[in-house]
Amino acid sequence: MRRGNAPSGCLSVLAVVPLRAARGLAVGRAPTHYEVGRGVGLRGRIWNGIADSSFDGVVVVGVDGRVAAVGPRDQVALPDGLRVIDCVWIGPGVIDAHVHLPATATPGYDELRAGLVAVRDLGSPIERLVHWRFAAPIMVAGTGPRVVGAPERKPRPGLSGEPDGPAHDIAAHRPEVLPRGVSAAGRRGAAGRIATSRHALGRHGLNHHALGGYALSLHGLGRHGLSRHGLGRKAQSWNVHRDDAVVAVESPAAARGLVAGLVADGVDLIKVYVGDAATAADTGRGGRSDWLPLRQAELAVMVEAAHAAGLPVTAHALSVAAVEMALRAGVDELAHVPVEPLPPRIVDRIAAAGVPVISTLQSHAGLGPAPGRNAALLHRAGVALVYGTDAGGMGSRPPGVDPRELDRLAYAGLGRLGALRAATSAAARAAGLDGRRPSGRIEVGAHAAVVGLPMDPLVEPAAWRHPTVVVNGQRVITS
Repeated sequence: MRRGNAPSGCLSVLAVVPLRAARGLAVGRAPTHYEVGRGVGLRGRIWNGIADSSFDGVVVVGVDGRVAAVGPRDQVALPDGLRVIDCVWIGPGVIDAHVHLPATATPGYDELRAGLVAVRDLGSPIERLVHWRFAAPIMVAGTGPRVVGAPERKPRPGLSGEPDGPAHDIAAHRPEVLPRGVSAAGRRGAAGRIATSRHALGRHGLNHHALGGYALSLHGLGRHGLSRHGLGRKAQSWNVHRDDAVVAVESPAAARGLVAGLVADGVDLIKVYVGDAATAADTGRGGRSDWLPLRQAELAVMVEAAHAAGLPVTAHALSVAAVEMALRAGVDELAHVPVEPLPPRIVDRIAAAGVPVISTLQSHAGLGPAPGRNAALLHRAGVALVYGTDAGGMGSRPPGVDPRELDRLAYAGLGRLGALRAATSAAARAAGLDGRRPSGRIEVGAHAAVVGLPMDPLVEPAAWRHPTVVVNGQRVITS
């Protein structure tokens, strides 16, 4: 990309339009939040999200929050009284295709001021997803709870009909305690088995010990406190500090019923847990996952039912065997670059299937060179790599764009410009986001999701840590 002789920072000029300030959004010097008023202009080196080069120009955002004009400086007439912000570099806002939503009082504001204009959550309670959709100033899509496998049930010796599981079953085998008014027949007819962490249960006055090792879902709770998805043994997250929802299914029929429930909940896609690699035991998340992978029969039904309902499926599949299983079932996407070395035949199968892969390379940085090598092989084979950080809900990484993830994508062969494409126009086409705003491009008539930076991110990706201005629709945030 060519770089022009731009100012070393951004300076707001011609500020003659009265704009309404909003509350500060972060620690340190609070940014200023404006409404777009009669419009706003960003002036500097512009990259539109798809081109191979930039140009010295102006982006004008109209009162409706859409791009009214974009072009070279001498070809764009600025309306009288327009607020203009001079920047070194201007480009589309970043879209993170793999996050886990935090339970914050002001969801999305820290993310927006840091340059994120959309996120895709891949594993949180439904009510949190709904809260973010309504309260966040950024676009939010998501899967709701993750779908995992269930331990096989076996009759206990001497206890006819009592469920028992293999040695790796994490649930305590205790007599099932049902809330008053819930029959055993009603429990047996449930579509799936829902669980959340003990922290989430505690906030709602439920105690997992009092339930005898069983837990109710927190989403879709009706007047009687039961989810239509059902009741079952608790499935714990690999990080008990994150109250992520997990749904365990134990039969193809339960899988089909669960998809129907998630469709009714309004999710944008479904996430299935197919398996980890043996090398992922020490990931800094507290050890190997306690979740059980879906069996092939349940996975196939999940994918078939989701596709019939018009929903795509993303798969957590970190090992070669898990990737093979996901491909057999026809998943639409891999939620991570696998961490087990991929043989050429698997790379070719991913490419032939046209399955994009979410990067999350920085989150697996401690697992050796395999993730980076896999990313390079996938890119070389023509597989679309999409920017995603796996940022968690408990402040595991600062909200916003992660320059380290961009650098790892660049090192995988995309280059820094390709990494930016993976985080903008490519991420906008990710499953569950495709066809919705923002587009990851700067183009006339499109929803304005534009970021101005004080440095060229192709020279210094850390420029994303301190955006000078973020325009998202009718919102304008300046530092």
